[in-house]
Amino acid sequence: MNTQTWAATTVAILKAWAPLIVLTVWCLFAVNWRKAWPVLAAGGGLPLTLIVFMVALVWSEIYPRPLTVAGVTLANGWWQLMATGLYAGWGLFCGWVQGVYGWEPATVSLEPPPADHSHTTKVTGIKAD
Repeated sequence: MNTQTWAATTVAILKAWAPLIVLTVWCLFAVNWRKAWPVLAAGGGLPLTLIVFMVALVWSEIYPRPLTVAGVTLANGWWQLMATGLYAGWGLFCGWVQGVYGWEPATVSLEPPPADHSHTTKVTGIKAD
């Protein structure tokens, strides 16, 4: 195998696996599942399910075609629904893995630090009246 063929094959494989790799990294290291699980249990699973259905519907309209896998032809819409369902399931599985191993992403505050109202001068450090 020459270098050009190897590079083309590697790029094709990375393009095919990139969405799953990005989803896995995001779900393992950016989502705090310790906070997400109670939200999903309190009813957040229904909006998630609706989002999965909407993504599959939009995907089937943007890229309408049947898909043949291992000799079985899947109709347009159904394979997109199965793919988005598998992505959602994989994300939940990554959340379970994060909980089993006790991983938790670092907490990042998006709020600015509180303002300093001590009215001290920066040069002397003496409090002004």
